[in-house]
Amino acid sequence: MKLRSVLFKLDFSKTIFGFFFIFILILILIWKIRKRM
Repeated sequence: MKLRSVLFKLDFSKTIFGFFFIFILILILIWKIRKRM
């Protein structure tokens, strides 16, 4: 039970990190497109 909660926490933080990474990538793309205009 304890191991399962630890694995769940790791998976949860991984999902948040992945979402944050995608968000930064989108921001960089928008910034590059704006700079070109």
